Amino acid sequence: EVKSIPTVKSLDSIRQSENSKNSECDRLFLLYTKDWWSEFLSLRDGHRERHVLLFGEDELGISRPLFTFITRIRSYLIESPSQAARFVSLIPCCDVRNSVNGSGGNVQHWMSIPAFLATRNGPPCSHAALLCSLFLGFGMDAYVCLGSRARGPLQPWVMVVSCKGVTFFEPQNGQRYSPTDNVPYVTVDCAFNDTSFYANIQPSNKIPKVTFELGNPVFWKCLASGSITSVRATPSPPLCIQLRPSVTDPYHLAFQMEREFRRAVREERDDLDLETKFSDELSHLLSPALQAYELERSANVSVSNEDFEQAVRHSVTPGCTFKAFPGQFNQTNTRAIFKQCMRSEICKEVVRVTGEKVRHAVRVKVSVYPEEVIAVWVMIAVQYMCVM
Repeated sequence: EVKSIPTVKSLDSIRQSENSKNSECDRLFLLYTKDWWSEFLSLRDGHRERHVLLFGEDELGISRPLFTFITRIRSYLIESPSQAARFVSLIPCCDVRNSVNGSGGNVQHWMSIPAFLATRNGPPCSHAALLCSLFLGFGMDAYVCLGSRARGPLQPWVMVVSCKGVTFFEPQNGQRYSPTDNVPYVTVDCAFNDTSFYANIQPSNKIPKVTFELGNPVFWKCLASGSITSVRATPSPPLCIQLRPSVTDPYHLAFQMEREFRRAVREERDDLDLETKFSDELSHLLSPALQAYELERSANVSVSNEDFEQAVRHSVTPGCTFKAFPGQFNQTNTRAIFKQCMRSEICKEVVRVTGEKVRHAVRVKVSVYPEEVIAVWVMIAVQYMCVM
């Protein structure tokens, strides 16, 4: 059977029908949220001061419900929740409030996940949305929380609810906390993911006093799930996001950066009329330490450095002192990294050391993640004999 090809007129008719349907869904959702918001404000006098936001502007200046910024991501490139937290923490953070548009006011500016990944730079709320999306992909009961710090404006973070309780994740550094820890957050006002939205209606929004039973209407006021489903179904089902594998050769990049770091150390010492010699053997001994540092952050495990310490004790010339400065960065500009390292007094001591039998060492480790996100570890070390 030969099917007829739709004409331009029929396609326009279909498009108009879809647009009309979407507009009606948006209108009904707006009406519902206005009533919901009025009810929320009427429950307690202090609710108007809480950070309960239903909408945010994306990178195009379009106002969207916050739960539409979250979508479950499943990728073979991210193998665990800990690795997901590490991946998100390596993406640089910036405030896009003034760069998105000039509307000002109290509008919260977000970025869609595709735009965030494409630019590899974005506001804290986009870090939280991406981390929550990855956690949801691993089957975790994860939410983006909005609240406040002791100092500063609105603060987003990620919360995971399990049978063991609640765990907070700071998207910008991958740190995890229990609500009973000395957390960097003071209040929690709402929590949401791709299928739910909860506003805190408890007498206190101070974290130590909050009950995190999100399904209990005594403590949390939720948006109707049907209203969320209707919005997420239009204009089309949620976008299926696939992370792109990195094409960076980490070993070649590390080798190139190591050569540039050696050149930078030599130039720094030349300016001080100091001779510079490098030890390839000592440089190689630094590798296990850098491997351990990255493993601790990507797998959330404690890794012993005993092998590294024993190797250094065995290899350093008797009577010599060993000093090292490690640092982690999410860029590959060697000059910028070296300049940042030299702000540390320890690094200055290592690079500018004087004495006898002075031998420097440099090791660079590059770990690659999806979307060309990288972690660069650098260790600059020296062995020397003090001259009295």
